[in-house]
Amino acid sequence: ICNHSAAMRRTFMLIALYLFFLCTKITAQSPSLQSKAIIVKRMIELNHLPPRPVDDNFSVALFKSILKAADRRKLLFTDQEYKALSEHSASLDDELNGKRWNFMSLLEPLYKRSLNRADSIIRKLLQKPFDFSVNETITRSRDENFNFAADVTALSGRWSRYLKYKALDQLFDIASEDTTGKTTIKTVIGKEEPKVRERILAAETKILKKVLNYPGGFSEYVSQLYLNAIATGFDPHTNYFSQEGKEEFKSAMS
Repeated sequence: ICNHSAAMRRTFMLIALYLFFLCTKITAQSPSLQSKAIIVKRMIELNHLPPRPVDDNFSVALFKSILKAADRRKLLFTDQEYKALSEHSASLDDELNGKRWNFMSLLEPLYKRSLNRADSIIRKLLQKPFDFSVNETITRSRDENFNFAADVTALSGRWSRYLKYKALDQLFDIASEDTTGKTTIKTVIGKEEPKVRERILAAETKILKKVLNYPGGFSEYVSQLYLNAIATGFDPHTNYFSQEGKEEFKSAMS
């Protein structure tokens, strides 16, 4: 019964958030992102038991959540860019309480620039065959202390190793399909490597374009990322529900 009640409360929150912003869109021309964020915070505080304090701890957790959503693989931002953003990590609670508004004004253009830069890096790297003779290692970690690339050169190197890893993974899969054991990885590389590069290029650029060419606009995508991070900051089962998500919500409830 408790689980059912909790699920009902979460469903109510999704509906309430959607209906509120539907009405907001009709009655106001363009509410600022800060205004939306403050309203989301207040609505969750009113409906969530018990509400989480919006303090420095909440701010730091919110910052980490936003960065994780924007650059989960740590292949977009450099360490310098991360440090510029992290200067605001302890002040997001102040912004949600109606004070200065700096973080999102910095994040949005920086995020867009990093996505476009990644697109250029990927296209350049995948123009020529991989050199699998080089002795390289790749580090993949979910640890929050896993560092961002020191600079653009290091970032390009990280992309190179990541793309090469993905290519090798696919090439080994192709080789393993031959149950006779006659097909060697060297043979597969010579024959399939160009096709694999094309597939990786299509897949990676699709990920970037999904964000850059978001139907509601890039600013709307970043806004939803931010507002959803606020909602999940109070409760991982609570999500911001924009008007663009109406059909998905209806589909999930049917």
